[in-house]
Amino acid sequence: MAEGFDLKALASVLEGMQRQLKDSMEDSKALREELLRSRQETQNLKQRMDNFVASSTSLLQESVAGGSSAASSTPAVATQVIHAISPIIPLAAPERFSGDPHKTQVFLTQCSLHFLCRPVVFSENHSKVAFILSYLSGDAAAWSMPLVTRNDPILYDYEGFKTEFLRIFDRRAAAQATDNELLDLKQGNRDLITYLAQFNKLIVETGWPEEKRAAIFYRGLKDELKDALSQIPKRPTEVSELIDLVLQMDHRLSERRNERRRDHRPLPPRFDRVSLESSRVTETPAVEEPMQIGSIRGPLSKEEKEKRRQGKLCLYCGNAGHFVKECPKKPKGSFQLKDKLHQ
Repeated sequence: MAEGFDLKALASVLEGMQRQLKDSMEDSKALREELLRSRQETQNLKQRMDNFVASSTSLLQESVAGGSSAASSTPAVATQVIHAISPIIPLAAPERFSGDPHKTQVFLTQCSLHFLCRPVVFSENHSKVAFILSYLSGDAAAWSMPLVTRNDPILYDYEGFKTEFLRIFDRRAAAQATDNELLDLKQGNRDLITYLAQFNKLIVETGWPEEKRAAIFYRGLKDELKDALSQIPKRPTEVSELIDLVLQMDHRLSERRNERRRDHRPLPPRFDRVSLESSRVTETPAVEEPMQIGSIRGPLSKEEKEKRRQGKLCLYCGNAGHFVKECPKKPKGSFQLKDKLHQ
């Protein structure tokens, strides 16, 4: 009897549980249907909101273009209205950027997600730039301050701003710029030491492998050194060995240039005995010396004497203006000729 009672009670309990389970399933089905209806209504509401935002933005832009008296304040009002009626999309705010070159691309990607999901809010270039500037800190914020202070035109050019931002803060962009500078590096008319200093600075920044460094260094050398290296049967492939060799060649070429300058330098005038004697002869005025002792001429002929007397000429020298006693060419001293030889 007790066993029969227990079975009936158990059956009753099981039946009650089945009814509860059935009711729960019906409630769950109803809840699911309600959830589906709510989701659909949410999507419809979102679509209506998007349409409303688009139409409101269009009206605001037309109002700005109309040039009303409040045109100067309309853009700010329009921005506030757009932010108020824009659909809320759950996006995390970008992490503040302080200038770390390793985080540049991540930061710009986070900002781009906001631009992509809120095209109406960020329809203008300056709104995108302002959004980026609002999340700068540290060195990056210090970099942006002069741009904002002088209202730089780049603030209204998003693509131009992003290019400059990457050039300053992105390690990859900086590395590409350094690579280009290294490839364009030429010695030209500069001395080798100046070229070598610039090469070493750029090669450290690029981190190029050893086998490429020697080729780049050779590429920038001036033709004079390349010609000298062409005489070497095998050019060094290690950049350190190539630099040592080029330094030696440059030093020798410099010495040779100095030698050529010395060889072509005008020589100082040398002592030349023959030319000296010639110059003395030409430079010394010819002076007619008086007749010296030992060089006495013979007596005059009668015809010559008579001719000089008639012409009142000196019987010794034949010139006018004086007579033989006063003749300046007549030898003086104890060994003078007697006047009777000339009479």
